Amino acid sequence: MVVKNRKAHLLREETRNKLRQEVASGRCWYIALLKIVASCAEEERLIDEEAFDLWGLARKMALEVRDIVPEYELELFLQGRLPIKLSGEELANIIGPKVYSYHLNFFYGVVVEDALIHLTQNEILREGFFLPKHNLRDEAYLKVYGLTRGELTQLFIAKRGHSPSQEELYYFGFKYRLSHTEKEKLASDTKKALLWLERKGSIPLYNLDQ
Repeated sequence: MVVKNRKAHLLREETRNKLRQEVASGRCWYIALLKIVASCAEEERLIDEEAFDLWGLARKMALEVRDIVPEYELELFLQGRLPIKLSGEELANIIGPKVYSYHLNFFYGVVVEDALIHLTQNEILREGFFLPKHNLRDEAYLKVYGLTRGELTQLFIAKRGHSPSQEELYYFGFKYRLSHTEKEKLASDTKKALLWLERKGSIPLYNLDQ
């Protein structure tokens, strides 16, 4: 574990130095950051070997080199407001099609699932069911997956052999929903979550307009 952590530290230091060099040479910090983060994707822990939190790592790395990033642009970036508007095709060209697919998998498999669970909890509350927090969450999971959170977690453990992080559980739930939900409900639930994320302004962050 110590060796692995040391390797991760050295890789992060190497990428920070490379990013500084790119910006010093005149490259836009944002484009340089995206390229560097994409190059780290395979070194990071992918969810199910196919989903990658591009923006999560980009934010962490931007903070680590904040001295070379304009303060105003950094603050906007950390708030989810991008300094340069990119289409999905442009982002895919910068980070590569493979990492872009990891990025989209994270959006649909984690971000959308999180939105769907929160929306379902709100719907339950509007229906007049005032449940303790853990029961409210279980009721939301039942409505979305037909399983409580505990049941979905146990299914994950049985198939993967370890306890999931919340992101892993969302992604597992997403794949479970794809194979166990009627097409009409699947489309309706996904559309509902996407509309909610669009109202929040989160859609442009994920560059979906390929």
